[in-house]
Amino acid sequence: LGEFVRCFVFSRQQNVPLMTTISSVVLERVFDGIAVVTYLTIGLAFVQGIDPAIQNKASIVMVLSAVLLFGALAYVIWTKPVVDAIEWGLTHIRILPARLVDKLCRTLEAGATGLSSVRNVRLLIMIVAVTMFKWSLNLLLIWISLWSFQIDVSIAVVMVLMGVVAFGVALPQAPGYFGMMQLCFMMVLRMFDVPPDQVFAASIYYQLSQWIPVTLIGFMCFMWTGLTVHQVEEQEEHLTEGDAPELDEQMATAPPRSEA
Repeated sequence: LGEFVRCFVFSRQQNVPLMTTISSVVLERVFDGIAVVTYLTIGLAFVQGIDPAIQNKASIVMVLSAVLLFGALAYVIWTKPVVDAIEWGLTHIRILPARLVDKLCRTLEAGATGLSSVRNVRLLIMIVAVTMFKWSLNLLLIWISLWSFQIDVSIAVVMVLMGVVAFGVALPQAPGYFGMMQLCFMMVLRMFDVPPDQVFAASIYYQLSQWIPVTLIGFMCFMWTGLTVHQVEEQEEHLTEGDAPELDEQMATAPPRSEA
């Protein structure tokens, strides 16, 4: 819901189509994923003392994730060929009705409008730089959390830990990532003989040091907009059902698939 809130609020305040705003979140997630995979790759390359079998399995997951991420990036850069390939595949497999396939492909084309910034080299460089810097701050926060509880590990281990946490919290779970965050910390740091009680304490410290301020600041900013949670939930339900006003308007004005 939080992801949708910022899209909904920005769309209302700046008079930008909702699908275009949502596509900016897609863009953010693609570059976040590339940054995480990059740091995880560096960490796995330099970390010492890890079981080779675990390292090999992690490398396989990392490669598959990289393929998916660069596939998403290809969709952003070469939208029409990718959408045409998706339409061809879905049409021949015939797992979805033809009308739904056409609507899905037109939605993908409409959503790519907000991702056009990657075609601008200057903006692309800025996005990459800001994303890498943002995740380097996350690395620093994890390192400080570990250091605060006398857990002395290399920066390579911190990179691996951040990668595992990033993939872990992407799974469906309870709000706030409570439980999953602790599991990720335990899974990684137990391989380096770190006492479990220190690991648990550090994971709670790291989690609350970012979750509490972000949630409070976001909630206060949301209250200043004058919107209600009910309005956002109602709009999200409409979008999920495919009949959001912004989406319908965008679909109505979109050119036929052959002209896109």
